[in-house]
Amino acid sequence: MHDIGLLRDFLIVIAASLVVIGLLRRTRLPTVVGFLISGVIIGPGGLGLIADRDAVDLMAEVGVALLLFTIGLKISLAEMNRLRRWVFGAGLLQIAVTLLLTAGVATLMGFPARTGLFYGFLLALSSTAVVLKLLEERNETESTMGRFTLSVLIMQDLAVMPLVLAVPALAAAGDSVLGYAALVLGRSLVLAVVVGLAAYLLLPRLLEAATRTRSPEVFTLSIVAAALGTAYVTAQLGLSLALGAFVAGVIISETHYAHHVTAQIMPLRDMMSSLFFVSMGMLVQPSLMLSAPALVLGGACAILLLKAVVVVAIAFAFGIGARSAVMAGLALAQVGEF
Repeated sequence: MHDIGLLRDFLIVIAASLVVIGLLRRTRLPTVVGFLISGVIIGPGGLGLIADRDAVDLMAEVGVALLLFTIGLKISLAEMNRLRRWVFGAGLLQIAVTLLLTAGVATLMGFPARTGLFYGFLLALSSTAVVLKLLEERNETESTMGRFTLSVLIMQDLAVMPLVLAVPALAAAGDSVLGYAALVLGRSLVLAVVVGLAAYLLLPRLLEAATRTRSPEVFTLSIVAAALGTAYVTAQLGLSLALGAFVAGVIISETHYAHHVTAQIMPLRDMMSSLFFVSMGMLVQPSLMLSAPALVLGGACAILLLKAVVVVAIAFAFGIGARSAVMAGLALAQVGEF
């Protein structure tokens, strides 16, 4: 008899999501909230219905890659060039200021400097998948706020590698951590450019060859291969998997296949990306939160306030209007899954 445990888990995720989202529909809350609540209910901290978390997490990663791929399809290389000031200016500034402020507050609270820097690493990043899903639901992806937020998120994805690699150095000898992180960030940028150039040369040819077959199945499979293949390469190089998928989307946006690719990939993307938000909900431990509610709520509010204020201030400094600056601050105030 075949092991159908994965199918069972998949059906549980779908059923729980449908019920919760259906109940929340009248509240006008984003569907992301429904998926997160579904994850809490069926996860280890809730009813414990999911047997194989690793399989769900793997499918969730595929969903995130496809989500970022479709976002990239909406942004041309010319647009990316226009965003470079926000990516490398506002993005780097947001990471540095959040990191240093967090480390400073932690030091004042009596934590060692290295521990403070580690907390800064954790809080400097936001969840790309959550933010972009919310922007899409609000039709804000192409607004000033959406473009600014996306720019900061791109820089955060580039910073994942140096921040993760800096942790062992932080534990060993904290003196040269910032210099080491800067060096690795430079390496990340070079690798991202190399992957982008390779994708620019290969992906349009792949889609052209798929089109010549006149087979819808081959074309769809080629799209998935382009998105996930580029994501896999960047992940193997130590960069963010989501960044690779985004790069593939940006490259294909320059071809005349962009609209057709978007139409083909959207249904698969919506189904798979929902698993990501459910898997994030599974990480929540309600019992732990209830054991120290004041600490959890107080800490969460402090983090949200600090990050929001930092982003709003930086947005103002880069000439963003008041409404867009506040919206960007609220969008980026949460902490990323990394």
